[in-house]
Amino acid sequence: MKYILSLIPTLALLGASLFATTGLLGGGPTLTVTGGEPGGYMHITVSGLATGSEFVLVLSSLGPGPTATPFGDIAVTAPFRLTPRFQEVAGSFNWTSTVPLGAAGATFYMQVVEFEAGGGTTTSNPATISVE
Repeated sequence: MKYILSLIPTLALLGASLFATTGLLGGGPTLTVTGGEPGGYMHITVSGLATGSEFVLVLSSLGPGPTATPFGDIAVTAPFRLTPRFQEVAGSFNWTSTVPLGAAGATFYMQVVEFEAGGGTTTSNPATISVE
């Protein structure tokens, strides 16, 4: 049985990263995911977001894609789940999510789609995390 993380609970704004506020990254959002122990926490950071943009995190346990979407190809396999749209905060957004005990042995594939204030979209780097 496949387990999909619920990324909506336990949102915690942790402030802006140095890279996002100084513009050192350039070229769109960067996704970083750490943690991932069953019954523990997964920390998710999106940095390098454009001012006024919103984003969604795309998540799948089925593979690294690619999957064609209206926003271009993304590096997760359909069917996938999306978080609600979140607003950038000083160029970044951070939160922590619980990892279900039943997710042991699963691998999750993630990517961010940024919706820019001017109407365009940009994707982040893909991230893969194994729950061990």
